[in-house]
Amino acid sequence: NIVLALLEKWSRLKVSVEFRASMTAGIDGKVIRGPTVCFIRIVNKGNQVKYVSSIDLSLPYRTSTGNMFSLMNPGTKFPVEILPQQEYVYRFRFRALPEIMLEKYKEGKCRIIVVDTIRKKYKSHSFNADMIKRAFEHNNSLSPLVLSMFESDAATKPE
Repeated sequence: NIVLALLEKWSRLKVSVEFRASMTAGIDGKVIRGPTVCFIRIVNKGNQVKYVSSIDLSLPYRTSTGNMFSLMNPGTKFPVEILPQQEYVYRFRFRALPEIMLEKYKEGKCRIIVVDTIRKKYKSHSFNADMIKRAFEHNNSLSPLVLSMFESDAATKPE
């Protein structure tokens, strides 16, 4: 009973990260590969409403501005409310990254860190920094025509 009582009071957010390539069919029926999107899933496993105030990326190396970067999409308003037993999906395209993020690039493990309004931090599993570099390079190599096919509110706004 004590353990169950403690688990009910603890706030728990589970954070997971997944990179996916966007694809669509062209006029001629061929597959067109669009930008790579980073899906950040935040699940409220607790019994209390949680408010996410920021979603940050922790790099395995230091740049001239540090190793933490905030991942902000235009139009996203924080804090975001997540009800108990609900999921929030944040989509982020590594396209308009500041070059400073890759200035001293070296291999290593990254993490996504979600901070709630009471400044409690929740970390994702670690993933390779080269996933970010490859997504950034691929997304910036796409032509404006291909990008316009994937530019919609649904692609960049959270669910």
